[in-house]
Amino acid sequence: MKIKTMCKSFFAFCMFAVILLSLSSCGSGSSSNVLTSNQSGTGSVAIMLTDYPIAGFSEIIVTITKIELLSDDDRVTIFSGSKTVNLLDLKNETMLFSVENNIPSGMYEKIRLTLSSVKLIDEKGKAVKKPVKLPGNGKVDLKPSMPFAVSTGAMLTVQLDLDAEKSLKLHENKNKYIFRPVIFVKVISDAKQEEPEKIMRVNGIVRAINTTDNTFTLCSDSGNRMSFSGPNNIADNDDDDYNNDGCVTVNVSDETSFFSSSAKGAEVPFDDLEVGDTDSVIGFFDTQYWKDDDKKCHIAINAAVVEIGEFIKLMGTIVSEFDSAAQQFDFQIDPGQPVESTEAITVQLQEGTKLYSTAGKELDKFALIMNTKVEIDGTLLLDPDPDELLATFISIDTDTIPSEKLSGEIQNVDEDAMTFDLITSDATVCVEASEDTQIFLITDGETLMSEMINFSDLADTMQADVYGIMSTDSACLAAETIIAFDSDEEVNIMLITDPEAWEAMVADLEVFETIAENIVFADEVATTPNLNEQLGSMLTFQAVNSGISADFAIEALETGAGFTFSDTESGVPLLGYEDALSVGDNGNFEDDDWRLSLLGGASMMAFGVEVRESTFVSDESIILYAGGESIGSIDLSTIPVSASNNYFIGIIVDVPFDAVGFDEDPDGDDIAIADFRFGSITP
Repeated sequence: MKIKTMCKSFFAFCMFAVILLSLSSCGSGSSSNVLTSNQSGTGSVAIMLTDYPIAGFSEIIVTITKIELLSDDDRVTIFSGSKTVNLLDLKNETMLFSVENNIPSGMYEKIRLTLSSVKLIDEKGKAVKKPVKLPGNGKVDLKPSMPFAVSTGAMLTVQLDLDAEKSLKLHENKNKYIFRPVIFVKVISDAKQEEPEKIMRVNGIVRAINTTDNTFTLCSDSGNRMSFSGPNNIADNDDDDYNNDGCVTVNVSDETSFFSSSAKGAEVPFDDLEVGDTDSVIGFFDTQYWKDDDKKCHIAINAAVVEIGEFIKLMGTIVSEFDSAAQQFDFQIDPGQPVESTEAITVQLQEGTKLYSTAGKELDKFALIMNTKVEIDGTLLLDPDPDELLATFISIDTDTIPSEKLSGEIQNVDEDAMTFDLITSDATVCVEASEDTQIFLITDGETLMSEMINFSDLADTMQADVYGIMSTDSACLAAETIIAFDSDEEVNIMLITDPEAWEAMVADLEVFETIAENIVFADEVATTPNLNEQLGSMLTFQAVNSGISADFAIEALETGAGFTFSDTESGVPLLGYEDALSVGDNGNFEDDDWRLSLLGGASMMAFGVEVRESTFVSDESIILYAGGESIGSIDLSTIPVSASNNYFIGIIVDVPFDAVGFDEDPDGDDIAIADFRFGSITP
């Protein structure tokens, strides 16, 4: 078997969307979370980083330039510089990024993150050409549900956790991604949490060993400030305060496993550890007093695994049953890893190999189930045939529950029942929330604001992404996470019912007449249509044939419905139906919903259409979409009644949109649409 080895850069810093704030006092493990504004002195702030997995990318590289704490009266910088990180390096573990001392004690309301860029690498290792837009001028304010305190002599631990899947949104009409971090906020009373947290990994060089206390000190190359952001996780600084010597205490127990690359990845005793070794320590975050000083905190890690020397980390899937006798299983490596293989390799467990869930819970070997996603630390042995990965640490994804995502407009909020309707581009779906549902509001303005809110804060017309599982009992989406969006920028929609007045206001007008000679250009239509010919539910027109500068499609949305050309009775076109498309065939379908979409990422600024033989009633509307999301709607019942029941609907919008939908009340009237007009198309 041929294995190709590739070098990949390692980034220690990470963007985020979940914040855990834990105010801990060292030593006793007890805590103080008394919020007072008249404190004096200084405390410490530790930044810990982690991420959730996302499909479709091998790297998400974020550049961070600043992190600040904000209060009503003050702004304190806890990180300044330029650091890049591959978010997906941290999807199964937590990393300690920095510890800052001399932070003024007192109350703070927000954490502000400033970032300069986000770059995407696809699963094949190629850069994604679509740019990533950073709302809020790259500034993101993270607002917990309550203020938090930095206390004198204590350490505030901030864990930043990103769900990249919920933060990246593709807007097809503008051919780019939008990065809007989703923020989860939780205040914890103790750094030694009641529930297990993700495993933490710290890399560095051994500076001192104390076999009596079962500890050793892990530091950066130069022994300076502990800011875990460089190539080996510890950056440098000339500060000479506590926690700023670039070192962390590693606590060792009888359960700690040691492995050495000089022993070809095999297990070794604690005594084999030497000063000067380059180590990777995997374990859990802790705080303790610095040496004999009971007034200063510093960072420690309770080690589960210590890797001495260079080890490899690979992601992939278990593709065989676990062989308990041989302590082996077969493993298929994911594409884009430091090692590539088209064939499965054998993973060999050792006595001290540790297994943990991605949530930080220790597991037994029964968790090694076929088709499970895992991430494995170890040493690749090329001498056996087949090749073998000698494992030191395995992270097993037992916690990910597949959920469905729906996007649309919130309507009919019922605060007592904790339900609402979500109007998507395809359907109206009922959504059920519970006390456990996490709800967030993201406001896009000069600075992007992300905050946790209550169900009662949701309102009709808000745009939202809802993640959950469809309930078999109620046929509603049981929401696990609701992300509501608000914007300081209002979308202005102008409705004009006079075609000449509309055309006079539209730039770059293009018209597609719905005559037989043009309808034949649809991909789905083989020959020039006759009177009363049924054409199907979808008509797709290529720009090269239609004369319009972008491909477009029109779709009948009611199940089973389609379009009929020049609908007739007794061989004579119905009044108003000649050279038009009736929706649902006259008299056969009542809910004549339809949608017209520009294809291939194109957008427009204006749209016009003739709607014939319609009587607009309450709940009938035109809905505008951009990138699959509704950006606004027009109530058609406000249009003055026409004696002929024929109307021109002209729309002009101040932002690009890519689709127009007609939402009809199933009131019994039958409509036809004719002659599509487009303004300012951007292909």
